[in-house]
Amino acid sequence: MPVSIDESRYLTAAETAVLLSTTETKVLMLVKRRVLEGELYGDIWMISRASVENYDPKRTEAKDELSCRTGCSSSTCGCH
Repeated sequence: MPVSIDESRYLTAAETAVLLSTTETKVLMLVKRRVLEGELYGDIWMISRASVENYDPKRTEAKDELSCRTGCSSSTCGCH
């Protein structure tokens, strides 16, 4: 269930993962890369509902793959 913090709408990382059909780990990776907006409250990550609604996985994943291919020298990243 959405939580209202500072008049903004937030979801937990678990709720966000369900909405995006992914894992909490992937959600937190998206927050770390600033693809999704998130705040840590205590030990719970809260993700901005607006950033979830604006998230386009096709655009984000294509951009990530391109940047990794051009700047990554490791085959352990999983993108190539």
